[in-house]
Amino acid sequence: MGRGSTVLALGFVLVVLVGAVGAAAGTPAPPPAAYYGSLTVDGDPAPAGLTVTAEIDGEQRGSLTTGDAGRYGGPGAFDPKLQVDGTDGDEGATVHFFVEGESAGTATWRSGDVREVALSATGVSVPTPEAGSGGGSGGSGGVPLVPPSTPTETPMEPGSSSTPTVTVTRSGDEVDVAVTDARAGDEVEVQPDATTSHGIGLDGIAITPRVNGSFTLNASLLANPPAGTPPLPAGGNGIGFLQVDHSIADADIDGVTFRFRASKQRLADAGLDADAVTLYRLHEGDWSPLPTTRVDESTTDYVFEADSPGLSLFAIGQRSGDESTPTESETPVSTSVPDEDESPATETRTDGSGPRFGSLVALLALLSTVALLRYRHR
Repeated sequence: MGRGSTVLALGFVLVVLVGAVGAAAGTPAPPPAAYYGSLTVDGDPAPAGLTVTAEIDGEQRGSLTTGDAGRYGGPGAFDPKLQVDGTDGDEGATVHFFVEGESAGTATWRSGDVREVALSATGVSVPTPEAGSGGGSGGSGGVPLVPPSTPTETPMEPGSSSTPTVTVTRSGDEVDVAVTDARAGDEVEVQPDATTSHGIGLDGIAITPRVNGSFTLNASLLANPPAGTPPLPAGGNGIGFLQVDHSIADADIDGVTFRFRASKQRLADAGLDADAVTLYRLHEGDWSPLPTTRVDESTTDYVFEADSPGLSLFAIGQRSGDESTPTESETPVSTSVPDEDESPATETRTDGSGPRFGSLVALLALLSTVALLRYRHR
């Protein structure tokens, strides 16, 4: 996966979006609501290929063409959903749903809401494929049974014609990211261009999904770890934390590359060497160091890249062992292993040249002298 790609800014709160986020009058629009659920027509499961629309105050705010019989959209992170746009003034407004123009139900609009709503319509004209047609030309009436805009269930080769849409909305230190029509094996690049006030910044994130579909990201850059967070392996609390929540499962991620920065002053204040900076990932209660490389430098910052297998809580800290692991000259065992020509080896010599052998000879000689004197005296 390419590294020059971008990564989410370390140090700020990303709120989950479910779809593209618009902007109105220069102010970021609130995240849309998203709906899915069962769909019946005249009491029977609705066939695929029907158009479901949503209106607020008589204005259409979203539409979706069904891809499966008996339902519209789905609960999974990569399932399509009926996204309904709104404004701050629409909070609590009634959403009216229609199937091919026929009333099918209502819901209350809440920004960022993802909700299951069962829809039911009557009097809808639906295409009726001929039984036993053997799969000829499909349904009648010009309504496609599987609309091109609906993500397919069959695997698609990397580099397919569909181009993912990436929407980034910033508000202060908050960044919202919505990715639609991502393709398996194709890297998705996000450029939040965000920095923080405590010397940590994030240039971007590059994520490669394993499956086709859409997803959202939610992250926050923290100066201190969340309560109950275990200490880093190298000790200390780290100099910055990035919390990334996500609608896409880790099992559906082939890899992530973060590109982040740390100011030289921030590293100096923390007593951290740039070459020892490591990004850690908290997974299942344990911190794991990630491959981290210093890739650039400016007059004020160092820039790093790190690869991760998934998303969760991350920390910038000292590489484990850089300060706590003694060097070979400091390790006690290194001083107890003599070279072949050093004197400790003489302790095992049997040729009489060692110090212990000489002392034994002198002792025997003394005992012999004492014995001889006692014999003469007698």
